[in-house]
Amino acid sequence: MNAGIVSTFAVLLSALTGLSFIIAPLPDLDPIPPAVYESTETARTTPVAPRTSAPQPRTAPETTPPAVTLPPTCEGFVSLAWTLGWPEKELDTLARIMRRESACRPDVIGDRALGGSYGLMQIHIPTWCLRSTYWPEGWLAVHGSVGPDDCEALLDPATNLAAALLIHQTGGWPQWSTWP
Repeated sequence: MNAGIVSTFAVLLSALTGLSFIIAPLPDLDPIPPAVYESTETARTTPVAPRTSAPQPRTAPETTPPAVTLPPTCEGFVSLAWTLGWPEKELDTLARIMRRESACRPDVIGDRALGGSYGLMQIHIPTWCLRSTYWPEGWLAVHGSVGPDDCEALLDPATNLAAALLIHQTGGWPQWSTWP
């Protein structure tokens, strides 16, 4: 590094920190000789055989792999969500969350140990549908969706997506643990 640059840097650092620095010249170092590469390859150690024929294509294995079951598509449910009022800019995220929550199956009941979550968007029944201290009529009932005595209606795709829209409008995507 140029001695002038080092000196200027030391002065600036001293001004900023209030500490003084002593700049000692670097000792002259012997230059390092360049590396010498000697190849160890010889005609005996690295033979190159001429290719006499074209490479042979691989044959398929005799056993066929097991059939893979692909998850159902969510496109139909995304279209339904759009007709129910979901904003177009949210539809990609909606599809991703539907896949993560229920694999796009409207009849799924999950989180049974926690009181149950129903349908495509896995709406948590104790939180959103049932009566509680904070929502004596049930949150979804107060907001114009299903009543606390009809939580199984959330297994209907249209009802589930409409209820999820109300929840989304209130608290956004963080209401679903699979969002991020």
